[in-house]
This record gives sequence, structure tokens and C-alpha cells, in this order.
Amino acid sequence: MFLICLEVKIFRFVHHTLGHLGVDKCLEEIRYVFQVRDLGKKLRRFITSCDVFQRVKQPNRSFTIEEKHHFPTRPGDICAVDM
Repeated sequence: MFLICLEVKIFRFVHHTLGHLGVDKCLEEIRYVFQVRDLGKKLRRFITSCDVFQRVKQPNRSFTIEEKHHFPTRPGDICAVDM
């Protein structure tokens, strides 16, 4: 029980001080100093439960956007307003 509590404190400290970074960067920092059994799985579970990380993380999928060119084909096709 004590080890689990200590692991969570280490995870929280590293994750928060690094600015809520992802699993890979936190994993490297923790591995540099500590040896934790099943570190990757435990750290991944901890980080996915972090509310701040879930709100600010970058998506790992690229979204393809259909490009639309706004070239008028006849008069009155495009109306633009500057405010």
C-alpha cells in the first residue's frame, strides 16, 4: 500500500512539474531516477485520469480538411464584408 501511494506521488509530481506532458516524456523522467514495476501501464492509467491533460492534449490524429477555393464563376457569387 505504501509503495502504491509513493508511486502516485511520484507520478503526480513529475506530470505536474513537466506541465501535464504525455506518457512518453514523463516515463523517461521517472525511469531516469526510479525503478517501478509496470511503470508504463501505471503511468498511462494515471495520466489518462488527469482532467487537465485530457482538456489540453493535442489530438494524435490528423484531420483532413477539404479545401474549397472561393473563385467566383459569375458576378454575385461571393459577398465579403469588412468590419
